Amino acid sequence: MLARLDVRGDEIVESLNLIDQMILRLPGGPLVQHVGELQPGRWGFGLVESPRGLLSHWLRADDHGLIGEWRVRSASHAIWPALALCVPGNIVPDFPLINKSFNLCYACTDK
Repeated sequence: MLARLDVRGDEIVESLNLIDQMILRLPGGPLVQHVGELQPGRWGFGLVESPRGLLSHWLRADDHGLIGEWRVRSASHAIWPALALCVPGNIVPDFPLINKSFNLCYACTDK
């Protein structure tokens, strides 16, 4: 568990360094790009780096140009099985610490 704490500390330092670099290189211009209305029957897929890892979105427009389906998969979804491998052999009071050291999102995986 100490190793995961060390990694979290390193991630914080590196994140602050990345933020500094991005602010210095931030280009001018609009921050939002409007893409227009959804075309009926079209779909799209997007990947974003979230604080917990890769976050993917898949969207399909229905026949009327409204959102027909929208699927989201968070990084927590892929990490849950690792938690089950780390818990055996520990005492029950340690479970909350082990669980939170993974920084899993319950709401992100609730379907």
